[in-house]
Amino acid sequence: MKTLSATLLILALLPANASAIGGKIGSPQIGHRGEINKAHKERVHHLIRYMRDELTFIEGSFINEYSTQRFGGTSEKASRLIGLLKAAGVWKVEVRFREFGEQETALTLHQDSSDTVTVTVNSGRDDFLLKDFAKHLPQPGGGLTVHNVIQADKKQQNPEQSTPAPKPKGN
Repeated sequence: MKTLSATLLILALLPANASAIGGKIGSPQIGHRGEINKAHKERVHHLIRYMRDELTFIEGSFINEYSTQRFGGTSEKASRLIGLLKAAGVWKVEVRFREFGEQETALTLHQDSSDTVTVTVNSGRDDFLLKDFAKHLPQPGGGLTVHNVIQADKKQQNPEQSTPAPKPKGN
């Protein structure tokens, strides 16, 4: 009787909105919002076939609308996937680079809603070169400069010792 009372008490104290649906993803997949036209559907199906046939699916998981999938493959195939995601015209595609600390994973694909897909490329892979992903990098004049990146990195590492940006000459 004490066990039943304790169980009921615990259930009563849990918030009603704490439930979530989650699990493993067994094969490559990607979602999109609502109805899309026939041309977009064909591009999405081609993309999923590419993910299944050309990349190595390592693992995937989801919780509610958030999903993460890990893939292995060459830098050329990883770059092609990014291109296919952009060409599909269904999602906002964000590309990031991060060292994963291992060599198996080429990239992860995160989807936090059906209209945003984030691809994180394993920049620590020995066989990956930045030039392989050049077409997916911000272009000059797009607001991202090497100086800004270095300064932002310094501020994150040690906010008290970061140096101010150099002032333009002639001012």
